[in-house]
Amino acid sequence: SEDAPGISSISNSNAAPGDSITINGINFRQAMSVTIGHQAASFSITSNTQLAVTVPDDVISGDVLVTTNGGIAKFGLFTPTFPAITVNKLQTISGSISGIAYISGSNFYRVTDVRFSTTAPGLFTGSSGFKVINSTMIAAPIPIDAAWGPILVMATGRNVSGQSIEKFVPIPTIYGFFPVSGMS
Repeated sequence: SEDAPGISSISNSNAAPGDSITINGINFRQAMSVTIGHQAASFSITSNTQLAVTVPDDVISGDVLVTTNGGIAKFGLFTPTFPAITVNKLQTISGSISGIAYISGSNFYRVTDVRFSTTAPGLFTGSSGFKVINSTMIAAPIPIDAAWGPILVMATGRNVSGQSIEKFVPIPTIYGFFPVSGMS
C-alpha cells in the first residue's frame, strides 16, 4: 500500500488566480488531484516532496487538498488575492440595442455585474445575461436603455470594479413613425 501524503507548507497561501504556487510535503509521487477551496487545480509533480500548482480562475477560500492512492493531505486556509479589474478595450464601440458588446480587459474573476451608462448622468443600467468568456473577455447584451458613456464591470464579492476609458455609443433603432402619414 502507498504511504499517506502530507503537506508541510505552501509557497503562497494568498496567491491570485492563474499564479503558480509550490506545495511542499511528502509522498506526492502518485498525486492524482489537487484542489484549492473545492476547485480543481492543474498541477505537475516536480518530486516526491513538491508539486507545482496553478491557482484556478474560479478559486474560492478554503483548504488545499492533495489526493493520492495513499489518502488525502489537507493544509489550512487558502485565501486568494484578487487583483483590480481593468477594462482595456470595448471590442464593440458601438452596437444596436439588444446586440452584444465585447469587453476586453484583465482580472475578470467572479464578475457579478456589467453596467452600461444611461441618459441620466452618473447612472448605469445592468446587462442581464452577460457571459464571462475568460479572465480577459466578457460578452454583454446591450440593455434597451444604454446610452453613450463608459461601461462598468463589477465583482461585488471582491469589492472591486473597473470602468472603460472608451465610451460606448448605441446605434439608434427606429421602431416606427407617428403620424404614419401626413402632408407632403
